[in-house]
Amino acid sequence: MTIKELEERTGLTRANIRFYEAEGLLSPARLPNGYRDYSEGDAETLEKVRLLRRLRLDLDTIRRVQGGQLPLADALTEQERALERDRAEAEEARQVCRRLLDSGADYATLTPAPWLAALDRAPAGPHMAALPADRAETVDHPWVRLLARLLDGAVYGTVWTVLQLFVLGWLPVTGGEENLSRVVGWAAVIGLFFLLEPLLLSTWGYTPGKAIFGLKLRRADGGKLTYGQAARRLLGVYNHGQFWSIPIVELFFWWKSRKACLRGEPLPWEEGTSYILKDEATWRGLAFAGAYLALNLAVFPLTAQAMLPPNRGELTVAEFAENYNELARMVGVDSRLDGEGALVLDVDSDVLAEDLPELTYTLEDGVITGVEVYWETDRGNMTWDHRDVSQLAVLSLLTAQRSVNCLNHLSVIDRAETRMEDWTEQWSLHGVSVSDWNGWAGYFRNGGQYGGFLHPVGDEEHFYETDVRITLTD
Repeated sequence: MTIKELEERTGLTRANIRFYEAEGLLSPARLPNGYRDYSEGDAETLEKVRLLRRLRLDLDTIRRVQGGQLPLADALTEQERALERDRAEAEEARQVCRRLLDSGADYATLTPAPWLAALDRAPAGPHMAALPADRAETVDHPWVRLLARLLDGAVYGTVWTVLQLFVLGWLPVTGGEENLSRVVGWAAVIGLFFLLEPLLLSTWGYTPGKAIFGLKLRRADGGKLTYGQAARRLLGVYNHGQFWSIPIVELFFWWKSRKACLRGEPLPWEEGTSYILKDEATWRGLAFAGAYLALNLAVFPLTAQAMLPPNRGELTVAEFAENYNELARMVGVDSRLDGEGALVLDVDSDVLAEDLPELTYTLEDGVITGVEVYWETDRGNMTWDHRDVSQLAVLSLLTAQRSVNCLNHLSVIDRAETRMEDWTEQWSLHGVSVSDWNGWAGYFRNGGQYGGFLHPVGDEEHFYETDVRITLTD
């Protein structure tokens, strides 16, 4: 039978049943799919346990009786004596209560010493306290638990950002590859969850989110989870709690988990664990908000840092070429510079290769102080205008300046591209001066940000010339 049927059969709650399983008093069979299959014998066992607990036998005694180490008759005989002592103590307490009431004393004039002495003379009963609730310890703060997991996801997402940018060298993509990049990122973050969360729980005992909110997760015996236990628990979270973070579907599973949590039921993946909220201090919520915001904003400076050119400061021709080639790779331009700084193409195209621009370098002690990009054509056929070469040359030198960093890098590129797009004749930025001269006749330009095609127009003279001079001013 299912656990729901077992609840109806025995009158025990799911939390009670899970607790007795964790205590080793119940061992249901498992189906091939991993679900429990409770038998009639399991139901009878629970009813026996329920009866003995109502008689106030402790769990250790019940376990010994169930295991055959202690005869039931002996356990009941001792329990009868204990309950008799309880009754005597309760009767004495009742009589003291009556005498105290008859004395007419109020709180201000009450002298407790003689009354306490009367109570102390009564035999001590071992079971006077209320019968404790037999249920797996849990917390009913679904939002706190969800926010803790969201913070963990932000931490692992930041770890993935660092890995892809600085270890794998994968920069953000757009267009048709963007969806693929998101799927890869989704899978990578889940992989980091399964790698790091079990490791943290089995060593430190917390994850970042649980530590901030004071959520203490332990085994039923109080010890830390093993790596395997933590991994199986996480698998349960993804299977039953958020369904592998699939959009929309995940919300439904969150809602189901929230309802169970508010009912005080241990969630499927919490079996055999103790899950306690230390406190509800305001600072924890503020710490979460600050950490979550910082982690999500960190992607911008991290991306900008990864996009900085490989060589900074003073550049040789070879270092400038390396910067140029990295930028060309990022934006998908099919040109590159060889070790001598000469332009070559990565594609076999007569249209693109026709009259390649010439790059001339001004050096001082082997260090570049200026770069000139010159190109002209007078052919009456369609050709590439090669403005991508001059724009990449500008950015290769500009972003190498020490004053450009991860905090201003993207804005510097945006300002430079705006000025190059407007074909501003003279401008300076971060110690780099750019002189941009263009002249043409008989052509119509059709292209994007980094270069375009020149289409001949009419039968008049066709002429196009561009001369871009990039000079260090500092």
